[in-house]
Amino acid sequence: MFFFLYVGVKVALRGWVVIFMRRERAGGDFASGMVATGFWIGITLGRLVLGFATPRLGEKLAVLVSYEMITT
Repeated sequence: MFFFLYVGVKVALRGWVVIFMRRERAGGDFASGMVATGFWIGITLGRLVLGFATPRLGEKLAVLVSYEMITT
């Protein structure tokens, strides 16, 4: 159930962010699409990096580092 909810939220967010950038931020088609592309690249890179870093750092420290990167 969690997996379907997670995938559904990601797909909905992907479509919404382009519309938001175009309507509210007056972005062009290409620039708005690039924002969504940057979002997906960020998720992919984060998974790749944390996939290798987490076993070396430990789960608690990896979560702390991730949280600090998000909040700064």
